[in-house]
Amino acid sequence: MKRKTMPSTSMKTTLDCIPCLLRQALDSARMFSGDKAVHERILRNTLAWCRGMDMSKSAPEMGQRIHRRLKKLTGVSDPYREAKRRQNRMALRLLPELRAEMRKSSDPLALAVKLSIAGNIIDMGAAGDVTLQGVRKALRQALTEPLSGSVAGLRSALKKSADILYLADNAGEIVFDRLLLEQLAPRKLTVAVRGAPVLNDAVLADILFQVI
Repeated sequence: MKRKTMPSTSMKTTLDCIPCLLRQALDSARMFSGDKAVHERILRNTLAWCRGMDMSKSAPEMGQRIHRRLKKLTGVSDPYREAKRRQNRMALRLLPELRAEMRKSSDPLALAVKLSIAGNIIDMGAAGDVTLQGVRKALRQALTEPLSGSVAGLRSALKKSADILYLADNAGEIVFDRLLLEQLAPRKLTVAVRGAPVLNDAVLADILFQVI
């Protein structure tokens, strides 16, 4: 599969990205420690690092560098581990009612795509509502919102595909992805996750959590 690269000018870090990166650093600090002095030390360290950050780099790259720095500062390899487990459990709790919606749907593929998209709200790198109430709201909205894109085009592409590479995103969200993956069977499916923890991005342990 060829990797599409975006022009660097469209991926530069902007000034608006910096508050988000700082929030991620503070969230990470709070994940592993309840000591406000530790939170302040980590935030000050991140602020100092931001003074010399290369704004020509993309925001995801800057985020990756910040999280690598946090791991060195704290010695914690995955501060979001418990948060991801809670998100996976929350999504699994919703799965039976979503399967019921799938059974009632006249177009299960389109609905599965909508639910997979709605699962994107479970993203601790963004300012979304990742509570059970917030996720339920996003799912209800997904049931009524029209899709932007062609489901017919997707069906046509699927008919021509024997092998499918599915790039997973966040913990919790991967539970909703199951509904779409089931619609893609019996084709050969390869689900790819992060090789190492970053925010609440799904890693292999999150896939195994919902399978075992």
